[in-house]
Amino acid sequence: MILIKFTALTVRLKAMELDDERMKYVKEFCYKYYSYEGMVLGEFTFYESLLPDKFASWYDDIVKSLPKHFNEKEYSEFRTLQEYITYFDLDKNAFWVFLVFMYQAIESSVTKEWVTVDEEVERIYRFVEENWEKLQVQISTTDNKKLPVIKDKEVLHWIFVLRDSNRTRESQHDWIPILERTDNKITTRKKSYIMVKTIANEFVANSKITKDNPPKGAYTNKERVFYLCILYLCGYLVGDLTKRYDHKNTAPINQLLRDFKDTDVHLKNLEMVFAFNKEK
Repeated sequence: MILIKFTALTVRLKAMELDDERMKYVKEFCYKYYSYEGMVLGEFTFYESLLPDKFASWYDDIVKSLPKHFNEKEYSEFRTLQEYITYFDLDKNAFWVFLVFMYQAIESSVTKEWVTVDEEVERIYRFVEENWEKLQVQISTTDNKKLPVIKDKEVLHWIFVLRDSNRTRESQHDWIPILERTDNKITTRKKSYIMVKTIANEFVANSKITKDNPPKGAYTNKERVFYLCILYLCGYLVGDLTKRYDHKNTAPINQLLRDFKDTDVHLKNLEMVFAFNKEK
């Protein structure tokens, strides 16, 4: 008898390629809103956003972390949703990838208070100027030795950052880390609005069906049912994905659009969101 021993290997799935046709909506969105200009040799140069490349490299990992029912199989079998994807003439596969992108962007961007290096440096200087007296150390005795003791944890941080007074602000940018502060208390309804409004602006409003048949009001009933399906799929609304949606029962969407109508849906700091630590 010949015994063959198999050794289990942990292999990271091949990342999605940037030029994959399924990436087209993500690229269009990111190039439109997250490209930027930079100064090179005294001249402004246009740079396309690097977000699509970062997202593509982590696509498989992100998909594995999605909620239980938010997966490509449920998406493909969600008949009502697929009917409206066809109705609005969307690419089924590219729209799935865009939903994954938006979900990850929303969950990571608006639920965290991200702080850039420049913002942190400015906050430190303002804190020192306004609270100089609080930075004076307090003396206590430990093991018969007099040592400086700082009770305020935040003050400890400021002193650590400012410990080398010879550094310039520019050089500090090299060693002050990008920070992620405490979670923001954002509601699921606000996340839902950002998802819905983004899709309304980028896909439905620009679809041929909408341009050929402009709605009499802000949103057609078909639009609202389409958004309702998306929120159920993403897990932002609780419900059975196989249920039949009543076209007359769009009250949740109507109320959502009214309650958050003035909310800014532009997501910030996405470079940080998709800059995953590969060691984790």
